[in-house]
Amino acid sequence: MKHIIILLFLLTFLSNGIQSVNIKDNSQLATDIGTELYDLFLNKEYDRLIPLLEKAIEINPNNVAAIHSMGFVLSASGFSEKSLIYFEKAIKMNPNNDMYHYNYGLAYYRLKEYPKAIDEYSKAIKINSAHSLAFYNRALAYAESRDFESAIKDYDKELTINGEQARIYNNRGRCYMMLTEYEQALNDYNKALEIEPTHRNALYNRGLLYIRMELLDKACVDLQKAAELGNDEAKYIMSEFGLFCSDENSH
Repeated sequence: MKHIIILLFLLTFLSNGIQSVNIKDNSQLATDIGTELYDLFLNKEYDRLIPLLEKAIEINPNNVAAIHSMGFVLSASGFSEKSLIYFEKAIKMNPNNDMYHYNYGLAYYRLKEYPKAIDEYSKAIKINSAHSLAFYNRALAYAESRDFESAIKDYDKELTINGEQARIYNNRGRCYMMLTEYEQALNDYNKALEIEPTHRNALYNRGLLYIRMELLDKACVDLQKAAELGNDEAKYIMSEFGLFCSDENSH
């Protein structure tokens, strides 16, 4: 029972969505809820959290934070299909919570139901026009749906909200590349690598772009760097295209 009471206290901090709370940096929160539950969230030991959430919902079936958190934990644990009913209940109880719609969309994204994910992300954005996670993840869903133009618009918005980030430039560059807008793609990859020179995915993607542009020496250098940083796909591409960097090119 003590753990249930502590969990209910924790849920007051999570009513806007678990991902919106920086638990790792909140030492006061760790003190308030107790080390054991703090570690469960921090270490993503969701299998141990599920029975506690079930008990919290049993004690108070109208605890919307517990219901939403159960959906989040199930989705993060790989049970996205099962999580949907909890998100539906939470949204029915509180339809104007942007994080509820966002995490509902995330569950659909994990199920590869991209149109439904886009719909939920859009609802989150309608409620909160500065919801950067919703813009970012909607862009991912658009890209998976091969709607690269819409994805680019969302990445543009994300850059406006959060400023320059390597991952955004990398992802937007890939959309431009898929649209064969190679100069814009190259510009984005270059910006990503200016911000984060060891961004292995940006190196990998720029290497692919150089192959498309028939600049094989440059492709070789980027793919080799990406491979050295742990990108296994880069190793495969180098083998597939027979790319072997000379010492001169690799430095």
